[in-house]
Amino acid sequence: MSNESDYSHSNETISVIDDDEEFEEEEEVDIDDEVNDEEIDNEDVDNEEVDNEEVDNEEVDINRVNDNENDNIIDQEVDKEADDNDKLKKSTTSSDVWDYVDRIERKCPYCAKIFGKKTGTSSIRTHLGGHGVKFEKEQQTTLDTFVKKHSPKIQTEKTQAVIEWIVLDMQAFQVVEGQAFHKMLSILDPQYQVPGRKNVKNVILKQFEKKRERIASFIKNIPGKVALTTDIWSSLKFEGFLGITIHFIDENWVLRHFTLDIFRFKGSHTGQAIADEIYKVLVEFGLEKKTTAITTDNGSNMVLGAKILKSTLTNSFILCRCLAHVLNLVVAAGLKIVKEHKKINKNNSKINKNA
Repeated sequence: MSNESDYSHSNETISVIDDDEEFEEEEEVDIDDEVNDEEIDNEDVDNEEVDNEEVDNEEVDINRVNDNENDNIIDQEVDKEADDNDKLKKSTTSSDVWDYVDRIERKCPYCAKIFGKKTGTSSIRTHLGGHGVKFEKEQQTTLDTFVKKHSPKIQTEKTQAVIEWIVLDMQAFQVVEGQAFHKMLSILDPQYQVPGRKNVKNVILKQFEKKRERIASFIKNIPGKVALTTDIWSSLKFEGFLGITIHFIDENWVLRHFTLDIFRFKGSHTGQAIADEIYKVLVEFGLEKKTTAITTDNGSNMVLGAKILKSTLTNSFILCRCLAHVLNLVVAAGLKIVKEHKKINKNNSKINKNA
């Protein structure tokens, strides 16, 4: 009996011990769980701190971007204000004549005149006004004031085209002042400013003088002798004009000729006056020793002028009378005889009829 009770007691003790061990194991498990929970909580806290740091960094970056944008806006406003000040300074200190004349070259775009360094803007303005340039202060407030204009270069090119048309088609200077002409050009090119009559005249005369200088330089290089043809006539307004044409053979043995001069002949058309005017032209171009012959019509004053010119030049100088004019005189004389014969025959028929 005692053995059985001991055995049962021992079993109870073992069970209790086992229960204690299980309890201890459960406690250890619970402790581990708590440790794990604490670690997880710590990790969450760390993550939250990291997230907060990233948020703070993002806010710092955004603040920096905003600061940079503000700085850029301030810089742009400062630059704009500086540009406005420069424009204001330029508008108050710069003259509008420099819109037409280059500051460095200081050359007129219409006649190529070079202005001296001491030439003031007022003098340049007056000169440009002679070419028909109207500055903003001088213009009336019209619709034309608000029309965009060509640059001086384009304006000069188009004016040159108008001048060539006037010269080659022998138009009057005042054609540029006609209402129909202005209307036509305003339709074709509204930006073009039509030059005035005086401006056209001045440009043509200046270009004539330039070409005259080129011709004088060209004539000096003619290797041989030259011959002249000349004529004098009166316009519808009874204004006298004298024209001289030069003929020569160049270095390639090609016969060439061009108009040497046409000028207004004032005074009486006497032989001496004609000889004097022709001689002036020969001296101007250096042809008094190169000219060998001159051809004129059969007018008594032209023939006398050529004879006087021959005595002034060399003995080899030859006077030639225009063959076409000679033939014209012959035909006119023949027609006059025929007309007289017709008149005589008509009178004879009347006499015979009455008889």
